[in-house]
Amino acid sequence: MKKALVVFLALALAGGLFAAPTFTGSLSTGIGIGLTDDSDAKAQIDYIRNRGDNGIQADLGVNAAGSKEGYGSYGADITVRASLARFPANADWNNNNAWAISGGKLWWTPNDFLRVDIGDGGPGGMGTMGGFDRSQDVLGGQGLKVKITPITGLTLGVNAFYGRAVKTPDTMKYGFGAKYAVANVLTAVANVTYDLAQTVDAKKFNFAAGVDLGALSALKAIGFTKIAVDFVSDNGLGANNSDIGIGEAINFATGALSLSFGARQLIFTGTDAAPGYIPMRFQLGATYKVSDIVSVGAEGRFLLGNVPSLNFRNAGEINDAAFGGKDSKGVGVSPYVQFNVGPTIQVGYNLQMNMSDPTPATGKKASHLIYATVNVGF
Repeated sequence: MKKALVVFLALALAGGLFAAPTFTGSLSTGIGIGLTDDSDAKAQIDYIRNRGDNGIQADLGVNAAGSKEGYGSYGADITVRASLARFPANADWNNNNAWAISGGKLWWTPNDFLRVDIGDGGPGGMGTMGGFDRSQDVLGGQGLKVKITPITGLTLGVNAFYGRAVKTPDTMKYGFGAKYAVANVLTAVANVTYDLAQTVDAKKFNFAAGVDLGALSALKAIGFTKIAVDFVSDNGLGANNSDIGIGEAINFATGALSLSFGARQLIFTGTDAAPGYIPMRFQLGATYKVSDIVSVGAEGRFLLGNVPSLNFRNAGEINDAAFGGKDSKGVGVSPYVQFNVGPTIQVGYNLQMNMSDPTPATGKKASHLIYATVNVGF
């Protein structure tokens, strides 16, 4: 499909179907030096893009669009990505380094209330906004996406996913979503996927819904940008292996200070009944901009049981495996200081402390990361 898009785009440009293409690009790279509190351990050097992601990544995007009276507007987007996952001394060069065509899609907007995408990616916007923020790739992912905006504030989405090993009508996966936004009040989202290739007990039917009050004028006025809660149900039609989750997310900013809070609680049902407690995760992030050059921050985390990770941007990810697995509990603290050397270069130090008791199987209570990263784009 992606190769076909490249050929189609070349022919369309040659035939004058599209205007001259535009190009975008980015490069994210850097070096991190990791140390642990184990006196026998050696420092490990690795590529990193930021404090939370390893590897080097370079993207080149080609975007072309056109319009024709009576047919609306249309376009094609293709991204070529090169990545280097590990530092040479640590790398498996066959498995950790690659280049690929990603994000290739065609789109068509015949009028103001309809958009059709086919390929990889789409307009998105169907995340549930709370602690889970689950979109289930409705209006995204690989496949056919149809976005309908029948009235102001209401968006409907339909997906037919084809990026699968088996692509026959009786093994398709479908997604449906709805989003409703009331200006200066709230945003509500619900989405559902139905997977014909799965048995009921293998999570055939998944549902998610959420509401965010962050747009409420009175809350925005005092610094809140998000106050959201969401609800997820995996395998809602099955008697076994099903679970229900509730998530919360709050973002607050005032002056140089930004705060982020996220939480998830899982309630297991069926044969995966609760293990005597409710698995949960709480995470708090704080950032303070001391000056245009210096910023400091910290992340705190409490984990009880096996709960999917909360991905806080630039949070200094603490490895969940260090907490010991499904029935473990742990507390992690991760402060950092970062220096912005110009608009594209960051240099910093990140300390990660595992406060769990007893000591996790890894034996590591603290780790230190010294890093320098470069992120540029055009």
